Amino acid sequence: MERAEIVVSKSLELDGLIRTGELLSRKGGLMTVRWDDDGRVEEVRISSTTTFMPPGSLRYQAFVDPASLAVRLEKDPLALVVQLLDENGTRLKAADIKSLLVGFGLHSADVDKAWRRIQSKLISLEEVSVSKAGYRWKPKRHHVPAPPAEDAAPAAAPAPEEEQEPAPSLLESVLGSSSPAALREHLKTPLAVGVRLGRLSASEIDLLVESAPDDDKHAVLSLLLARPGHDQSLDLVGGLSPADVDTILARAAAEVHEDDSAQRSALFFLLTRALRLGALARTSPRTTVELLAPIATQTDPSKDDLALIGDVLGVLQEVLRSASHQEQAAVDLRRLAAVAAALPFSSGGAGRAPFLATVFKIWPAQRTDRVWWTGASPAALSECEPQLRQVFEDPDVRDRVIAPLMVKEVADVATRPHLTRLLGLPAALVDALPPADVAAALRRVSHTDPALASWLNALD
Repeated sequence: MERAEIVVSKSLELDGLIRTGELLSRKGGLMTVRWDDDGRVEEVRISSTTTFMPPGSLRYQAFVDPASLAVRLEKDPLALVVQLLDENGTRLKAADIKSLLVGFGLHSADVDKAWRRIQSKLISLEEVSVSKAGYRWKPKRHHVPAPPAEDAAPAAAPAPEEEQEPAPSLLESVLGSSSPAALREHLKTPLAVGVRLGRLSASEIDLLVESAPDDDKHAVLSLLLARPGHDQSLDLVGGLSPADVDTILARAAAEVHEDDSAQRSALFFLLTRALRLGALARTSPRTTVELLAPIATQTDPSKDDLALIGDVLGVLQEVLRSASHQEQAAVDLRRLAAVAAALPFSSGGAGRAPFLATVFKIWPAQRTDRVWWTGASPAALSECEPQLRQVFEDPDVRDRVIAPLMVKEVADVATRPHLTRLLGLPAALVDALPPADVAAALRRVSHTDPALASWLNALD
């Protein structure tokens, strides 16, 4: 007897080696499977490379032998579409049929070409019900025999057809379950779910949303907030309520793990969409910092990462100014300093200076903590002087932050142009130079600079 569902696993390390087994039970995203090759029973998690499906189905063929599916599209596209309608069991529009076929890995142009070849033939099939809502496969009715003669024994009533279990929905295949209770559970881990949804194509996402029951549609849309990928997701989630978006942001902050690269991708797109939806202006500073930290503290942030960090800190800057004392006190300042340190120490574009001006105004005691001055140099301080002038005028900042940087710089001076640039910096910086160090630099440079040597002799 053919099994209703089997587990199929594709090895990424062994050149796509396929392993099959009997699905014994399933709970959420976990499956209990008995493998065909060695008879072992074990629990496995549903993923992009391990899932369950009916044997012989189009999903099975696309997973196990996608090349043969492309051959079928070329040789007999009508049979392929009929099988798709039969397996789906619902009414599908032409766009849905094409999207599903593309989702199986077939090229969109080939699908369009095949559809043009078979559309008229599909409509003419007696088993296909056609309406404005789309196409649906209906099996032929059983022939009803004429009433028997009076002396004939009554014919036994035909046995009712065994009802086929419907194929798993796209949502069920991706998340392990499509029940309302399961969806609520998935909303607790939006980053992990976002990563899994990132494996779906744009057409599959459209179909996923369209096929979701109305009562669950907002939950499915909420889960798309953290889906990696530049696509139409923003258009889809634009209708979410502010409360839905705020809930996902808060739950994502509780889910964060620093060293998960896949999760960082989900965080990037979650923050990007939250920015464009205006949600971060409502988010607590602490939550925003937790969400941004894994992106900002990675070893080598990309150009896009830095742009996002700058944009988020720009919003956070405004939020901090109007935040309550309680909200400000809840921020982890060491973590915030590590986030800010990802930006270059400059004033323009995505520079750090505007944000530091706000931080030092709210938390004046932080001014002399060196964690905020990572990457600072005399030239960088000079560029930021208009925005940080009041900070530079603080005697403690001058003595503990500016003076060490200036002393180190003057100690490295070996040419007159270098010395000239240093002495041409704003007064708030130059005033922190010890006179003896400047005199030593002048004498050192004069050994190789006759003009400067003559000036010093004149002064003597």
